[in-house]
Amino acid sequence: MAVGDVVNGIGATSTYTYYQPAANVEVMVTSITGRNTVYGGLYDGVLSSTGLFGSGGTYAFGTNAKLAITNTNYLVYYSANTPSSFTGIQIK
Repeated sequence: MAVGDVVNGIGATSTYTYYQPAANVEVMVTSITGRNTVYGGLYDGVLSSTGLFGSGGTYAFGTNAKLAITNTNYLVYYSANTPSSFTGIQIK
């Protein structure tokens, strides 16, 4: 992959999913989506820092997140009722 390429992924329902870029690669996450309860944030292999992006109801939630991730501090995301997903762009 190269700088400017789109990066995305889909996780299983009710499962924390992780996306870790390769060494020396940086990605700007621009959206995390799911339905009902949606979490997203950083994970370093031991500790996680997740935020609640939406809760309640049966409607889809999407974020306008600006979350820069690296091989050291990478993405964790979760959605309770549907598969969660993310999209972003490689910046390094």
